[in-house]
Amino acid sequence: CSETKQVTIKEPVKLTCDLSWPYASSMTQPDCGNSDKNTLNLKVSGGTGPYTYLAYFIGNSSDWQLNNTTGSITNPGDVATISFFTGSMSNATIGVSITDAHGCTTTCSVELKPCIKEKVCTYTMGFYGNVNGLACLPNGGSSLAQAMMTKIMDSQNGTLGDNVGSFAFGAGSKLFTLTLRDITSGDIFKMLPGGGTPVALKGSATFVTTSTWGNVPISTAKTNTGKINNVLLGQLITYFFNMNLNPNLGTISLASKVLVVAKPVACGSTAILVGSTSYIDLSGAVYTYLNGSHGYLPTAAGLFKLANDVLGGANTAVTPADVTAMLDKINVGFDGCSFLVGYANAVPSLLKVAHIDPTGGVNITATAYPNPYVDHLTIEFSLNKADDHVNLSLYDLSGRLLKVLYNDKAYKGLTYSIPVGQDITGRANSIIYRITSGNDVIVGKVLKP
Repeated sequence: CSETKQVTIKEPVKLTCDLSWPYASSMTQPDCGNSDKNTLNLKVSGGTGPYTYLAYFIGNSSDWQLNNTTGSITNPGDVATISFFTGSMSNATIGVSITDAHGCTTTCSVELKPCIKEKVCTYTMGFYGNVNGLACLPNGGSSLAQAMMTKIMDSQNGTLGDNVGSFAFGAGSKLFTLTLRDITSGDIFKMLPGGGTPVALKGSATFVTTSTWGNVPISTAKTNTGKINNVLLGQLITYFFNMNLNPNLGTISLASKVLVVAKPVACGSTAILVGSTSYIDLSGAVYTYLNGSHGYLPTAAGLFKLANDVLGGANTAVTPADVTAMLDKINVGFDGCSFLVGYANAVPSLLKVAHIDPTGGVNITATAYPNPYVDHLTIEFSLNKADDHVNLSLYDLSGRLLKVLYNDKAYKGLTYSIPVGQDITGRANSIIYRITSGNDVIVGKVLKP
């Protein structure tokens, strides 16, 4: 016997997907870095659930990064979120491939513009202490250091009751007051670049009142430069000028451990120099303190307030040395002009900055600059013949080991640029660097004026 039944099989609705940036109506570009607004919404329609997806870049993605490339969606109409780290060099197209429960596939994509770049121009104590210092301004113009500082000080309300522009660094009754006269008379070039041990002020002081110099302290030596013998005050004055030169600097967030920066092609350019990306590592005691509940915002302006409180002895929770190092990171990190192009939670252990042509009879080529140095120093090395393990160590003139800067494998044909931190440059008068690779050894000396 037999039986016949009629069954109707419905053709599934066509599988489609939509990939969109939900903030497109309020923002023309993603934020720099990996913020909560740097996400795409993926929505699937048709087909048969559940679905799996694979996200990828189409074409050149430059310095963009996807944070989650695979995932699943249970039902039609459900939305999955794909997060990304925004690039700064060029547009990027992100594509997604969808596969449903029966193996049917479809794709969709979206093109995004580079992130909004925050341009900051900072300078070091060495620049502000140089009568011939010439700066690139955030708007693309240029200015001598004295003219720039004069304009900044002239805009201050004044703290001495004489209507002359001035600013008091510190807190409470322990203040160092910098005046417009200090700039126009050229005394600022006697004060900076500052050096010495970072400490809280003992009382109030001005540069013109020599009887107060012990409260800073200010050196009574006959030298005409670097008389501020308290590197915390020197870095704070430098930071003050940088904050006033860049109204946007104070709002920069210090909530991430690393700021990602890149250089412009030229002064005033809005284009980024390819290969110029570097990292400002904020991690340490001050970073942790600013991001705690201690009454300070985790911003560059919050750091300025904290530094003044530490200088004035109103805050002893963090050390003057740690605050000095944090100020130096910002002053040096944007040195000249740089774009803030992102945030990260960790910094690479080294920066591979350029390709070179192998030269020389030994495997190592090295240099240190500037030499003499004032408040920041970089040591570069490269291997000319073959990949090898490299050790780069710093010593003082007595032969005491100060720090191991690099101890890892290095690769032929790359230049490794290693910054020397303020923890070394702020306390060492002269530095011996020793680089070893196999049987090859290079020893160099860097002087501090």
